[in-house]
Amino acid sequence: MQKKSITAWIKVDGTAPIESDVYNGDGIVVTSDAYAGIYHTNLYGADSIYFYSYNSSSYFFGMDYTPGEWMHIAYVHGNDTLSAYKNGVLYRSIYCPETEGFYGGFIEIGYNYYDDNYFEGEIESVSIYDFALSKEQVREAMHIIPPISTPGLVARYDFNASSAYQSGYVPMFVGSPVLIASKLPIGPGNASSAVEATGNVAFTGTGFSADYTNQNAGEVTVSKINYVPFAAPTGFLVDSSYWVINQFSSTAFLADFEFAPMLAVDPTQTDCHYLVYYREVISAGSWVFVDTAVINSSGNLSISDLDETKLGQYAIIRAGNCSGIGLSEQEDEKAIIVYPNPSAGRTYIKMPAGQTFELEVFNAVGQRVMQKQNLEGLVEVELTSGIYILQFTSKKEATVVKRLIVR
Repeated sequence: MQKKSITAWIKVDGTAPIESDVYNGDGIVVTSDAYAGIYHTNLYGADSIYFYSYNSSSYFFGMDYTPGEWMHIAYVHGNDTLSAYKNGVLYRSIYCPETEGFYGGFIEIGYNYYDDNYFEGEIESVSIYDFALSKEQVREAMHIIPPISTPGLVARYDFNASSAYQSGYVPMFVGSPVLIASKLPIGPGNASSAVEATGNVAFTGTGFSADYTNQNAGEVTVSKINYVPFAAPTGFLVDSSYWVINQFSSTAFLADFEFAPMLAVDPTQTDCHYLVYYREVISAGSWVFVDTAVINSSGNLSISDLDETKLGQYAIIRAGNCSGIGLSEQEDEKAIIVYPNPSAGRTYIKMPAGQTFELEVFNAVGQRVMQKQNLEGLVEVELTSGIYILQFTSKKEATVVKRLIVR
């Protein structure tokens, strides 16, 4: 028997077909034999997102949705239980014997081969696993694109770029997609879950912590997305990253938020300021200025007295006279300099005199997209939009790694 999980962002634009069986509806993510998956069906007058599995009998239940509104869904099947999550919260679980999993045919995204029905809506960031995700894993998968090396990741499709990407062993069919730029907070990065507690609570790998003065043991997941957000605030975006802070309980709290950027922050620079902006979790609209962050002795940035009304996306903009902050490598003739960064496509690389380098460029999912040898002096590379890791190797120096963002 095979455990399995599916995660995806979806937005329903059309009405479901009226059917007498769930598996005849519009396919969102389903198996080619229609034995398991997520459907959009109008069954006995109930237009719902249905979570379905067949093992001698049909096991299913529906989930309500708001037309035209994005939501994150997760299908989790394991230990004879079929569960569904909506925006990180358990929606419903039922008894359901485990089936053979996803290996008997192919997976369909946005299409139901069994009844020739296309899904009317939009789908983002589909991931398929060969195990049952935990509650925390579902929440940590909401905003982070999993690396292809993630244990148990069978296949993955991203729709944030001009082409879809597949990994693993499961062939897929994608039904007539129109690929558009994503406005959702999704990208490569790290996520961590923790429970509110007295004092400081750190969220591992995210560079974020919260110091709670009032708390009610609420469950919180923080995601740091290493990507420039859609419609980013104007200015120099610290780390070219932003944070998404979710609380999965309706409890009040009061806390100081602390951000630890990778960019060097000098507390002695009185004319250099860090402006903190906020918008709601799934919003792609305008950012609201929250406060100017205080720089502590550790070089971290903090804002005080945040409560449950300020759960969402956070971006930090550097402003003012920040000469010398994070620019030391540009003043070092022995350093490899990559500029401009972020780039509009054409990027220049200045290498130390008297050395030759091999350059390997990897995209956000770990694929090598470029390799050049015997580089020296000033060279030019051109890349499409995305996040890239540039790895330089020479005989004289240890391997040097740079991150480049192309907008």
